[in-house]
Amino acid sequence: MAGQGEDALPRELWLHIFAFLPVRLTGRLALTCKLWHSVCNEEHLWKQWYLKDFHFSPDAEGTASWQDRYRYPKASPKTLVFTL
Repeated sequence: MAGQGEDALPRELWLHIFAFLPVRLTGRLALTCKLWHSVCNEEHLWKQWYLKDFHFSPDAEGTASWQDRYRYPKASPKTLVFTL
């Protein structure tokens, strides 16, 4: 039957829905199916979660993915504190 399963919704809508879910669920969601696995690893989604949870945008430069920036926020240049 057409319109059932993972093809029932466009990928953009899945990204929109997942953006409202807590980040802690991504591990379990990613195990559900190939589509959800790829959605859970989408850079745009991790950027949304990062901006929502940390309330600031780090410099766009750098090689770290948004997922890495979220998982290791202390490695971000703006969060480092130098003492003399």
